[in-house]
Amino acid sequence: MVYEKLGEQVFGTTGKFVIFGATSLQNTGAMLSYLFIVKNELPSAIKFLMGEEETFSAWYVDGRVLVVIVTFGIILPLCLLKNLGYLGYTSGFSLSCMVFFLIVVIYKKFQIRCDVPELNLTNSAANSTNADMCMPKYVTFNSKTVYALPTIAFAFVCHPSVLPIYSELKE
Repeated sequence: MVYEKLGEQVFGTTGKFVIFGATSLQNTGAMLSYLFIVKNELPSAIKFLMGEEETFSAWYVDGRVLVVIVTFGIILPLCLLKNLGYLGYTSGFSLSCMVFFLIVVIYKKFQIRCDVPELNLTNSAANSTNADMCMPKYVTFNSKTVYALPTIAFAFVCHPSVLPIYSELKE
């Protein structure tokens, strides 16, 4: 059973359309979250891999161009697949990347010492002691906190796709 059928059984035709609209809005939010991350992070990653300086600017490190390339080169072909079974390969690749990043973060946590004597500190960081900087914080509110919202929103969007994929694979 998919969510639309459940909404139709509980609330009738109106429920079906409300569930369809909510699911569409949620999936659109997930896709926009991905594109937001691509636009902000992929240019920096390309510059780092090329060893170029921060002021380097070419068409292939422009976030707007990269969003268009990713949309029409990766996302659109995946959306046009007749069978969702092929998405298992991209899902496996995605899971491999997540495991790789997890291993790198754990490795770097033990490799980088906390008591670094000299850092290029800003004014807000200069007021902190070494003990403050070494203690993990559960929640941090600053001017860049809003950039985490797409990732947080995507975490809540992932689970509704499991039921439709299960239904298709069952058939």
